[in-house]
Amino acid sequence: MRAGFIGLGAMGQHMARNLHKAGLLAAVWNRTASKAEALARETGCVAAPSVADLAGRCDAVVLCVSADQDVLEIVEQLADALAPGSLVIDSSTVSSTTARAAAERLAKRNIAFLDCPVSGGVEGARDATLAIMVGGEAQAFERAQPLLRALGKTITHFGASGAGQAAKATNQIMCAGIIQAVAEAMAFAKAEGLPLDKLIETLGKGAGSSWYFVNRAPNIVRGSYPAGFRVRLHDKDLRICREMAARHGVQLPVIEMTLHHYRMLIDQGHGDEDISSLYRLKEEMFRNPRAERDAEARLAMRGNGNPNPTAPATSRAFFLPDFCATRSVLAVVLISEIVAIVLTLARHELEHGFWTDLARTSMFLLWVGLCGAAALCYSRPQLARMSVPQASATALAMLVAVALLVSEVTYRVGQYWFQDMQVGVARLFPVDHASFLLRNGFIACIVSALALRYFFVTNEWRRNVEMEAHSRIEALQARIRPHFLFNSMNTIAALTRTDPRLAEEAVEDLADLFRANLRETRNQIPLKEELEVARLYQRIEQLRLGPRLAVRWDISSVPLDTLVPSLVVQPLLENAIYHGIETLPGGGTVTVTGTRHADRIELRVANPVPTAGGAAGHVGNRIALDNIRERLDLAYPGGARVDVTEDNGQYVVTLAFPLLQPSPGPGT
Repeated sequence: MRAGFIGLGAMGQHMARNLHKAGLLAAVWNRTASKAEALARETGCVAAPSVADLAGRCDAVVLCVSADQDVLEIVEQLADALAPGSLVIDSSTVSSTTARAAAERLAKRNIAFLDCPVSGGVEGARDATLAIMVGGEAQAFERAQPLLRALGKTITHFGASGAGQAAKATNQIMCAGIIQAVAEAMAFAKAEGLPLDKLIETLGKGAGSSWYFVNRAPNIVRGSYPAGFRVRLHDKDLRICREMAARHGVQLPVIEMTLHHYRMLIDQGHGDEDISSLYRLKEEMFRNPRAERDAEARLAMRGNGNPNPTAPATSRAFFLPDFCATRSVLAVVLISEIVAIVLTLARHELEHGFWTDLARTSMFLLWVGLCGAAALCYSRPQLARMSVPQASATALAMLVAVALLVSEVTYRVGQYWFQDMQVGVARLFPVDHASFLLRNGFIACIVSALALRYFFVTNEWRRNVEMEAHSRIEALQARIRPHFLFNSMNTIAALTRTDPRLAEEAVEDLADLFRANLRETRNQIPLKEELEVARLYQRIEQLRLGPRLAVRWDISSVPLDTLVPSLVVQPLLENAIYHGIETLPGGGTVTVTGTRHADRIELRVANPVPTAGGAAGHVGNRIALDNIRERLDLAYPGGARVDVTEDNGQYVVTLAFPLLQPSPGPGT
């Protein structure tokens, strides 16, 4: 058996070496070509220039990549390049839906597929002791034994395609619970003053021990977290687990808690560390019991807690601006200068001349303004946890205190440093101590109260606008979902008359699709998830139209974590098939193209349509196009467009909108 290996990351490179040791490795491919070339020099195999070239040299291919979309794209290329009768083994951790989609795509070319996610970490990959969870046909499982035995020690066949990924999802949930317990227990032990190295040695032989405790707790003692299982990858896996649990109507607390903590680690720049770095948060929790709440407040301040800008936050947003931000500081400086100019111009008598008086007033107001901003910046996490009346009263007291403090310092400086000067600098400072303090305190109280009231009213107005936009988007989503269901059920009804078996498969796909889609509460989702919905719909239509339908996806240049309103690509694909491909006797090809232009994204769906004098097309009511146009306008006010053109027998719909991505962790 000649095997190829795709994906030479932390796990993949060791797995490829083990295939080489077993005499099975023929070729390798990696997106970063230098990794493939280095391994080829080490093992003597071929560094293939492309997936297709690798497929031509092998009769079995092993994948170990990061994301669902990566698997589907590579499988698409392998389907066209591998010979019938070949075998594809996917050791990536992806959703069971993706595994089934890959298996069905390859089955059309008589290529066997096994989803074989692995567990055991980098050490298991290096030592060929991985636990391998297998889903797929039993015959393919038997054929794959030489490859699987070269990679792992515990190899279990769990059932049909997708079963291996379901087993791995179970493992990932267990890992989340274990690493939470290990990190918390070690932080507790350190707080109690226990010697951690002795503790690991003793408890490693006890009932509470686990592989993670024995192999990862030493990272905690060393204070170093080299990448074994990266935080960002476990975060990705747990999001898959969350989606799978949601199909059963369940939300698992350990998943939600761990995703929350990983979000904090990634925000702090630890996304490429091993998951044992969760200890950082647990240790800080003991050092500063309010640390996690402060981190949550900082996330909310920067908008990281709510990646959907049109969705209202789960709790009322804090009404004060972020005075730690450069933009806010600049606003304080500008407002202080404007007020200084107004006050100087309004004086009845300019004893010391306009410019001298302006300099004195400007300097004083700048000190008051910047010190007040610094106080609000520092105390913001604490203020954010108070009720609005409490936060307002506290902020008002702080600002008045700052004004009085600056006034007192100003008076003291004038008295002790410049009291002997009769003219010039000395005359810039106040003489009447009590009057100066009371006047400034009273002014600060009035101005601060007005400013706080303004901030509160502005925040409430903004919140109402966001809630109104959210409600409108929800209403539009509610309108398009029944439209989607109606058309999909029509497709299945047509299949029922012609091929009941295929209709049953389509119903299963549709059930998965609607469990995820109808439960979706976010207004914006990653483009990757939207494309998965579209591909599922494509599979349903493929069963009905067969070879008459072809869909070409060209979206490699678009970041798949781009946030888009849900159900924007699928309805366009549906229209292209229903109004274009279905009306043509010979069918045709729908092309879905994605391009990135600086900070904007364009998605283009093109399909052939009947020419003049040809077959009559279906007459639509434009529900989908109008709905998508409205939702894009609400999601990106004034920043999105929907263009429709028809030329040379091609009907083209182009969506253009700003690039919006969730807060990233460290680069991949």
